[in-house]
Order: sequence, then C-alpha cells, then structure tokens
Amino acid sequence: MLRTTIAALAAFGFTLGAHAQTIKIAILGPMAFVQGENHWAGAEMARDEINKAGGIKVGGKTMRIELVRADTTRSPRSPTRPMPSSASSRATRSTS
Repeated sequence: MLRTTIAALAAFGFTLGAHAQTIKIAILGPMAFVQGENHWAGAEMARDEINKAGGIKVGGKTMRIELVRADTTRSPRSPTRPMPSSASSRATRSTS
C-alpha cells in the first residue's frame, strides 16, 4: 500500500515540477501517531535507497527524490463532524 502511494504521489509530483531537479513526494499520514511515523520512516528509507543509486531517470535527466511531510491529524480546534441525523436515526431504528 505504501509503495503504491509513493509511486502515485511520485507521478503527481513529477507532473507539477517537471522543470525541477528533484521529484517531490508528499507523505500523508497521522504523523502524531505511530502509523504516520512508520509511513515517514519507510518513505525515508526508500528515498535514501533511490538517491544513493543515483536517482530516477526521467526524460534523459537524473532526478533525486525529495520528501514533503504532511500531517493528516485533525487539530484539537477542528472537531470531527457529527453524524448526520438521518444516519443516526437509521442506526437506532429497531427492526421487526
């Protein structure tokens, strides 16, 4: 899953920064938690291996990977949205 996400974001980053010398890849995850930290650590390992091998050849140019960290954890000031009333009434409705 993480490899697929990295590949998809790499393709997206390449289309946005075609004239840059690096390919920026955003790593999205709940960085305040273990899952997000593990996503980041895995992405760093992949980036280091790719860059150590010389980078990625794109259109005859060799480009290096650059990671961008993006935390998807909600801040305490933005609470989650409540369940819509129609969904909550369906959840409590009894069946006969």
